[in-house]
Order: sequence, then C-alpha cells, then structure tokens
Amino acid sequence: MKAKRVLVVIICLCMFLLCGCTVPTQYTLEQKENGEVTQTIYVPFSVYEFVNADKAYGIDGETADKICRHVKKQIDDKFENRYQIFLAKLASDDGLTDDDKNLLKSFCPTQEDMCGKGLLFGNSTSTGITYEFKFKNALAYYYFNTDYKYNELVEELKKDDAKIVHNFLTTDKIYTNKTIFSVNVEYATNMSFAKYLNKISKEFLEDELKDNTILTDEQKEKIYNEIPPKDFLYRYGTSSRRLHSDADQIRNINGMYYHEWNMSIDNADREISTWNTYANAKVWYALALIITIVLVVVLMLIYGNDNKKVAKNGL
Repeated sequence: MKAKRVLVVIICLCMFLLCGCTVPTQYTLEQKENGEVTQTIYVPFSVYEFVNADKAYGIDGETADKICRHVKKQIDDKFENRYQIFLAKLASDDGLTDDDKNLLKSFCPTQEDMCGKGLLFGNSTSTGITYEFKFKNALAYYYFNTDYKYNELVEELKKDDAKIVHNFLTTDKIYTNKTIFSVNVEYATNMSFAKYLNKISKEFLEDELKDNTILTDEQKEKIYNEIPPKDFLYRYGTSSRRLHSDADQIRNINGMYYHEWNMSIDNADREISTWNTYANAKVWYALALIITIVLVVVLMLIYGNDNKKVAKNGL
C-alpha cells in the first residue's frame, strides 16, 4: 500500500450514525493489480436495534423504520454534497484541459453512486447501508478524496515518506500511517475521528428523541450509551501477495489479500504499518558467484584427488 499524507475530505463519514453494537463500522480500500481502486463504506444498523424487547428500548417498528430512513437520507445528502465539491474543484482546476476534466470525471464514481445500497430495515441484526465508489486509477481516487488540484496532487504524490531498512539479503520499504478513523477534521481537532462519530451519534439521538414522551429517561440513556458506534474496522485489499503488514488479520478471498485492523474508541488513532520486501540483487549475485566458485574449486580438488588415486593404483 502506497501510504500518502493526504487531506481526507470525505467528511460524510461523520454521518455513521446508529450503528449496531455487534458489527463494526467498516471502511475498506481495495487496490487491484490493474490500478483500479474501490472505496467501500459499510454502515451497520437496523430496526432490530431499536425494537428488540431484550434491550427494552421501547420504540415501535414504524418509528424505528422512520429513524433509519432519516439517517440514510442524511448520509446520502452528505455524499451528494461531497460529489458537488468534487465537480466544483474539477471545473475550476486550471491544470487540466476540458478533455482532461471529462476523462478524469469518467474515472471517478457517478452521482448515482452517492446513494447507498443494501437491505436496510427489518427485524434483523445484519442490515446496513453500503456505499461503493470505484476509481479507474489511484490518481482519480486521490483527486476525488483530497483538496489538492491536479498539479498540486502530482507533486504531493511524488513525495515518498517510506522508511528504508537494509538487511543482508533483503531491503524493506516500510510505510507507517494512521487510518481514516484517526483523522482530525476541522470540527474535531481534539479527538479522534472515531470518538467524534460516537459523539455526534449521541447528539443526533438526543435530538431525535428529546420530544419522545413514550420512552423513559432510563430507556433513552440506554439508547445513548449502547447504539452509537464503538468498534471500527479498517481494511486494505490488494492483489499483491508480497505486501506485508502488522494487520490483526489477513484474509485471502478470490485472489485478493485483505489486511484488517480492528479498532475501538480508545485505540482508533493507532498507527498501521505496511511494507514490501525486495531482494538485494547485488548481494544475491555475489553469493551465487562465491558459491559457484567454491563448488568449482571443491569439484576440482575432488577430481584431482581421484586422478592421483587412479595413477597410484595404475602403478
């Protein structure tokens, strides 16, 4: 994974509200060998979280369904707003010709992609919304998700903050970075992104339920404390099996290697490391030459010794 310091502007992630407790909010970045990048955001929640009698939330199915649809509308609106920001930046970018702009736009998700998909509601613990954004190449991905205009972005991507570790036979190129969940946004500079998501989720719930006269204060407090997201999953997928990482788990699914880091409110700002290992060609060539020379010398000595024995026996 080519980790770059970029300003993540996809602030619509802040609308991860009402997430269920059993399934974490998931952010997946997948890069294929052909250069295509897929950005997937999964927001887990369901009516079940509200109407489950065991949790005694006391919200009827119709009200819960209304809340879930209201949440989806807000998330969709955030992504739609993000898309309009992208279009405005593209239109004002002097570093691109009109043809370049049209081509770059075709390499990015469409306006229709800003609407989440998936089974949202019903009496289930596994429902949620999925947003999937496909980019034809990494440049399009970074252009869509950062503040940089084209010329600025090209210069930024030329920078390489990798740490090089030289070993005897190999060299490691290590990238260390933080994930989307630790990004400091302009309105949450003193807390991790994960804590901010938890905070605004509670604020949203308070606003939604403040006029509810059916629920008791105790029931409302239970909702505030249990429903907001507390667990997060960052996943990076690559077709390269040479990539190594300090991931908590690595899965091989249909030829793609998914590196997964589990996070919580308390450790959402943890750093993650990925690295590629390269053979030191000169060292290997030197070793091969030395081994070849040693073998030749050994064989010559053996051959010479055998000839001496033959000559001696012949006498």
